[in-house]
Amino acid sequence: MQTIINHVSHQQSRGRILVIGDLILDEYIFGSVNRISPEAPVQIVEQHSENFTLGGAANVAHNLATIACSVDMMGVIGDDTQGRKLTALMKEKGIETSSLYIDESRPTTSKLRIIAGNQQIVRVDNEVKTPISSEAQASLLEEVKEKLAHADALILSDYQKGVLSPELCQNIIAEAKKANVLLIADPKGKDLSKLKGVDIITPNKKELQHATPDNLDEEASIDYLFEKLQLKNILLTRGEEGMRLYTKGKPAFNIQTTAKEVYDVTGAGDTVVSVLTMALTTGLNLKESCKLANCAAGIVVGKLGTST
Repeated sequence: MQTIINHVSHQQSRGRILVIGDLILDEYIFGSVNRISPEAPVQIVEQHSENFTLGGAANVAHNLATIACSVDMMGVIGDDTQGRKLTALMKEKGIETSSLYIDESRPTTSKLRIIAGNQQIVRVDNEVKTPISSEAQASLLEEVKEKLAHADALILSDYQKGVLSPELCQNIIAEAKKANVLLIADPKGKDLSKLKGVDIITPNKKELQHATPDNLDEEASIDYLFEKLQLKNILLTRGEEGMRLYTKGKPAFNIQTTAKEVYDVTGAGDTVVSVLTMALTTGLNLKESCKLANCAAGIVVGKLGTST
């Protein structure tokens, strides 16, 4: 493992990576609970602090920027306070935001979590899940076409908030193939046919089960996706069991978890796809890249909230 880390550490360039997907602003309010409300049988949280972090596809971009990649973020935000906050946070992290599409008809996706004594009390989501407009899709596709010529990889980060429609995904995949750019997808949803033709997908166990027929075991589910999506590689993240790399026509490659303690799995998948992509752009092979991504995930699950 140290040899892999040394290889990455000595790379002067860690790739220019495009990220397109659903942007989320994560807001955390931290406080304490000492009494019950006289108005209703609910806890009163006395706020001590507030924190904003990059979530969804923006967390993928944040992970990449943290490990010294050049990152272009593409997605849709609203013309609102949350959108401006999200954009400012990305700029602070060195993420290129010129390709963002501002849609006045929909809010910036945001998730507010209220936490007391390290226990999440409630989460409030503000989002619209319908597909983005044809104008927004056309704008994002033009941005992808323009920037693929200088990209080493492209990540599709799907949180099912409407950005990655089937039509847009297939158009992006076609353009990436023409440009010979590595294409990795972190999938969600029951029908993954829109990801047909990507180089690698990185589902977790729940996502794998959701996207395949109910009567299939893990290996049969993998075979199902290999055929349906014409894939060559699937990196399955398996929680406390680590990861398993499936390459079509080869035995599965098992990677044991390095996590000392699982505290919060929020954003762990973002870290996996980010570090995997970065490692591949530095010249590591797929197995080495998966090992490095596994180590990174082991660090992130030991932190509270969306982390890098």
